[in-house]
Amino acid sequence: MDVEPFKLLSQWEAMGYRMESIVEVPGSISHRGGIIDIYPPTSNLPARLEFFGNTVDGIRLFDPANQRSLRAVSSIAISPATELLTPLLSSQLELESILSSIDLTGCNTEVSQQFQQELAMLLNKQRPG
Repeated sequence: MDVEPFKLLSQWEAMGYRMESIVEVPGSISHRGGIIDIYPPTSNLPARLEFFGNTVDGIRLFDPANQRSLRAVSSIAISPATELLTPLLSSQLELESILSSIDLTGCNTEVSQQFQQELAMLLNKQRPG
């Protein structure tokens, strides 16, 4: 399969994945040389994609604790790492309109503040918690 590694990284970052030096937790990706590691939140184990140029030469699942390969696989499913709000909306104005219509008056202050903080993080493409 031919695919440009930097395009994959860019797409995965847009899906909420965080670039890390090593992949240890779900939602993280790492790139070094001809290798990309990714840990989809829907997977029990992270995957290591080995490239030869723009060709995926192999895919292996690995242990996030010791980074050692466990077994080769023929494919992996990459799900979004976070909730995706902004791609579903046509504009910032539409988003602000929706948010202003949310009534938090029935919530206690702590819940309301937590909701607003997490929503702000999602809008800035950050992961809450």
